[in-house]
Amino acid sequence: MRTLRHLIGALVLIGALLVGGLAFVLYDPLSSSKRFLSPSQLITAPAGTVSSLPAGERPVQATDAPAIAALAQRYQPTLVVSGLDRFWPVSVPGLLGARWHGRGTCIYIGGRCRIRDPTVAALSGAGARSEWIQFPAPVDSVQDTFLSAATALRSAVQALRHWPHQLAAEDPFTSAQVYFYYLAKAPRSAYPGAPRGLVSLEYWFYYPLNYFPLVRIPLEALRDPIGSTIGNTDYHQGDLEHVAVLLDPQTMQPLYLWMARHADEGQLYRWHSHSVQWSGEHAAVYAALGSHSSYASCGIQRRSRTYWFINDYVVCIPHQTYGFTYSRTPLVDLAHTSWGCWRGHLGEAGPRLNHGRVAFAPYETDGPFSPLLQQENFRIGCRLPPGVPKPAAPL
Repeated sequence: MRTLRHLIGALVLIGALLVGGLAFVLYDPLSSSKRFLSPSQLITAPAGTVSSLPAGERPVQATDAPAIAALAQRYQPTLVVSGLDRFWPVSVPGLLGARWHGRGTCIYIGGRCRIRDPTVAALSGAGARSEWIQFPAPVDSVQDTFLSAATALRSAVQALRHWPHQLAAEDPFTSAQVYFYYLAKAPRSAYPGAPRGLVSLEYWFYYPLNYFPLVRIPLEALRDPIGSTIGNTDYHQGDLEHVAVLLDPQTMQPLYLWMARHADEGQLYRWHSHSVQWSGEHAAVYAALGSHSSYASCGIQRRSRTYWFINDYVVCIPHQTYGFTYSRTPLVDLAHTSWGCWRGHLGEAGPRLNHGRVAFAPYETDGPFSPLLQQENFRIGCRLPPGVPKPAAPL
């Protein structure tokens, strides 16, 4: 009888620990509060701020037909990114001047550094899938990459020294930009759940580094994302994310908003869905900390692919979050860039990376390919020779 009582007691204890563990992992401190930030809670570009586009980049107003430029700007989203993330959407050419401990950026060809301190002209050729841009900071160091990239983008050195205590003093706005692409007819299955043949207005965000906070203290992750992070994974230089506004090809009116994220976890929203925050015809897109996946709201974003245990966290601390608004963030058309069809990786790649798997994601991965060479744009945005396999979708 005593043994049975001990057994029952042990089972009850194990059950309580499991229930407590589940509650600890799944609890969302924002579950009963508003999941959007108001414009007044965001750090935005001061009036009169002028973004400085790097050499070779021009806004859609200077490159596109007036009708396309007007469409692009009419539906451009506002991108919301935690200031504690350390990265914001920038230009590819703007990062080429990055330096760290005396080292500069280099283009690797045939596994060796061949073009040191490249300009954007070095990316104007076809390139090859085995080539890559290697930025100088270590791929597995968030802080080093932040300092290197921010310096290359001409952020104030004094502001960087005071990060993260004076986020409003840092100026990400003069170097921020969003890439755009007009896809006249979306391929079949490009946007699961949407009708075929829609016009797609794509908005792409290029971040200097991807890092996924794999191990963290869940109850603190939304309040103290840095202090609560125990370990990251899925590091890669260059991180491309995007959303798309899907238009009826006959009326050119918006029908859906598509938010791409990870490999196959994108989500389709009806235009003006109450699940999304809107300012007229402009949606607010919230970037998850580290992975920069696009979401419609703040809080813990449950991922069924990882059984709801390894999730994205959209950190929305008022007055510590940047808003890259549609009215003050320039758009650059990928079809008018010199590097858009360069076939190499836009970040470090190759065998020297530590590809060892950690749980559901590798520790380090290759930098991404150009947006015109992946996902819905594959074989449409650029001419590719026969037999080139489609790159794997991001994790």
